[in-house]
Amino acid sequence: MLRIIRIWAVFSILALGLANPGESSAIGIGGYFEFGSADGELDSSNSAFGDLDYDADRYGFGVAFDTNLAQNRLFNYRVTLGYQRTDRNFNDFPFNALPPTLVSFAEDYADANGNGVVLNNAFGFRIWSGRHHRLWVGPSLRVGVDVYDTNINDLDVVDVTAGGGAMVGLNVHAGPHLTLGLSGGYQYLYVGEVFSLDGRGYDQTETVDGHEHLATVHITIFFRGTGDRFR
Repeated sequence: MLRIIRIWAVFSILALGLANPGESSAIGIGGYFEFGSADGELDSSNSAFGDLDYDADRYGFGVAFDTNLAQNRLFNYRVTLGYQRTDRNFNDFPFNALPPTLVSFAEDYADANGNGVVLNNAFGFRIWSGRHHRLWVGPSLRVGVDVYDTNINDLDVVDVTAGGGAMVGLNVHAGPHLTLGLSGGYQYLYVGEVFSLDGRGYDQTETVDGHEHLATVHITIFFRGTGDRFR
């Protein structure tokens, strides 16, 4: 996990150094909406649940900035930061294999939905651009934290996701200062989850690890500075 965060930090510094246009008037600022679909697995020989497969839908919105929406330059660096909602559904949850004292706890855990924050970084290379559009593709890194809502006061569930993949985006310029962005991508994420139960005869905290395949689509509205234009 720490290694992934270090890679993300180095990636961000290098991306800013290469993509920064050198003037604040060239940076685009706006907001985004995200939809994501995930297929994942939690693996743990220590957990009472064993290995768990799941599907998840992620919805989010937040703020975005981009160092190059319209300029006739090769690189751009895009960052989005915002809220995400995770609706997770487990496949074949092993309720029958659990002790009776854990069944209601497991039912609440299996039905919980997450609320959290997510930070996504993408470093784009221009493929095709003109006065009214820019098409780019490049690597991306994502870090997120979710806290799951449960109906049991004694149960706390938090997970962390981190990883990377690739994104492709299309910027369409709707005026001298407005850009509409559509982007999508695939990322492979590490998942670390901590759940703590204090009650019902149990007082324990467990950590499970896993992975997730995530596909996302973003719709973004940017306001461009006066320096961000095709010349």
